Amino acid sequence: MYIDQEPEAEELAAFSSDGEYDEESFLDYSTIGIGTIVRNRGKWLLVFCAGLVLAALVIENYETLIASHVELSFFVPLIMGHGGNTGSQTVSNVISCILVFCAGGLIGLLIFGMSLLWDKVSPDVALVVAISLPMVSLWSNGLAAFITMASSKLKLDPAMTSGPLVTTLVDTTGLMLYFLIAKVIIQDELYAHVVSSANTLLS
Repeated sequence: MYIDQEPEAEELAAFSSDGEYDEESFLDYSTIGIGTIVRNRGKWLLVFCAGLVLAALVIENYETLIASHVELSFFVPLIMGHGGNTGSQTVSNVISCILVFCAGGLIGLLIFGMSLLWDKVSPDVALVVAISLPMVSLWSNGLAAFITMASSKLKLDPAMTSGPLVTTLVDTTGLMLYFLIAKVIIQDELYAHVVSSANTLLS
């Protein structure tokens, strides 16, 4: 059976800094020295570790907010995972960016509805998550697109740089965005003001 592998080669070439696909460099690690592999991969593992430390520092910075609303911590993996997933699907035009934002909004509404049914999650935290998801989607894709273009301009291999950098920066900045939104809605009592206004209109 014949299987056309040309599309796969084109996809791999797209991740190469010079746009050319070299089968040996991608697939045959037996021809690459261990030292070279360790140097190439090890430095980006350090970037990952630095990103995890930064994410931990962000969480520590909002310790008081988390202590008053522990349920905020329930959604940290969701925010980080969603940002990483959308960031890895870099958008190439404005229309795609809008679609990603709308998709994040729909997911946010779904999570908002589910959170309202969860007795351990307060409505204001549910609102925070619903707003954060589309914002993180938009931010992650914009950041990923910028890093990919910057890597190409600097003659760096996007396959080696964009993945680790996007993951590290999206995790950290996505958490910052999440907690900033939480601070505005919860600590500044924006949610209470909205609810009060809604009750006034309904009464």
